[in-house]
Amino acid sequence: MSRSRRSDTPAALFIRVVCAILFIFFSFVYLYGFQGDMMQLTQHLVSGGRTTYRVLLFPWLITGTLSVLGYLTGRFARYPLRYRAMAWLPSFVVLGCLTGFNLSPLDDTPTTGLVTYLVLLLVFLLATFLLRQSIEPRHDKSAIQELLWPNILLMVVGMVLTCIIGNTNLVLHYELRTGRLASEGEYERVVVSELKNEHPSRRMMSLRMYALGNQGKLGDELFHFPGNLGGEDVLPSLRDTLLHHNLPALVKEHLGRFPLHDMNGTSFLLYATGDTLVSAPLREYLLSSLLLDGLLSQFADSLVAYYGPKEESKADVRPKQKVRQQAKEPVRLTALPRHYGEALVLYARQEEHPKAVLEDSLMQREYEDFLATLQDEEVADDVARFKGTYWYYYHHKVIQKEW
Repeated sequence: MSRSRRSDTPAALFIRVVCAILFIFFSFVYLYGFQGDMMQLTQHLVSGGRTTYRVLLFPWLITGTLSVLGYLTGRFARYPLRYRAMAWLPSFVVLGCLTGFNLSPLDDTPTTGLVTYLVLLLVFLLATFLLRQSIEPRHDKSAIQELLWPNILLMVVGMVLTCIIGNTNLVLHYELRTGRLASEGEYERVVVSELKNEHPSRRMMSLRMYALGNQGKLGDELFHFPGNLGGEDVLPSLRDTLLHHNLPALVKEHLGRFPLHDMNGTSFLLYATGDTLVSAPLREYLLSSLLLDGLLSQFADSLVAYYGPKEESKADVRPKQKVRQQAKEPVRLTALPRHYGEALVLYARQEEHPKAVLEDSLMQREYEDFLATLQDEEVADDVARFKGTYWYYYHHKVIQKEW
């Protein structure tokens, strides 16, 4: 038997075509469907924001270039038919390298080091050398299935290798996707996806606040979400380059004001609403931030200033710090956003002389039911049905500090 170097046999052509189809399909789906947002970020940071990653064009360009690399590697190395898919392994490794960068000091995703790449290169060159020295028997047409499966297995190994080298941090990908949706004005999709988020972070908290704020739903839906963080995280960090859609600028445009440096979100909002006209979005941010921190007394003061009787409109109001403070009777409020009403009911029960009360008998009964559920050991597990209320958040986050 002699070594076969023919590459134009039907079996060789069939295996080459199958391997090419598998690589092209995987590469495009990987780049477009999974790594699209990561590649946008990579392009943005590498170019300093001067160029833009085209989510439909660039996956085809990258896939085409790597396909040419795989073809040329196969023509040069001329592997035995049983191992013809070895020619695609360099393309898989390069594909993983393109999506495996550690792009920010705030990104704790482990990345593949240079030593690992050198080891992979040496292993590949050694395997290529050994395979080129091997003797390949002649195969008849009935052996095509026997030749195909080893090649498919090698292609699967290449796919797995790409995923190991590339950045497959699902939380980071989720954050980048949510940031893109927010920057595109897809606030409803941000809210819907956030309801399933079990990985709270400052990025996601600030995105959640921004999306709900633009929909005017902070007071009604903020505590429907799992894992809310404190008021210090309601604003995005200026140092977080992973939010490459410039979320701080978007939030500043929405609120009208933004800190010049990173600081506690609640502290900034209290400062920003101290002595100037307060826009409606800034007002809702402040009230939500106070609730997240459990500062019910300050919340009641702000609620009276913004929702209490006054001549000014609700769109832009000037807080009245001394109004009602000397009044003997509490301010009676009605028709508040859901979470504001829940917080006011809770506050009025804690204070001997509350500054404001809610006139809503149905919500009062709901709170009584919540308290009864907490106190009755036999039905204590039923407290989960109150998830999504401020009472549940306050009991578990502020009092028990479970989150």
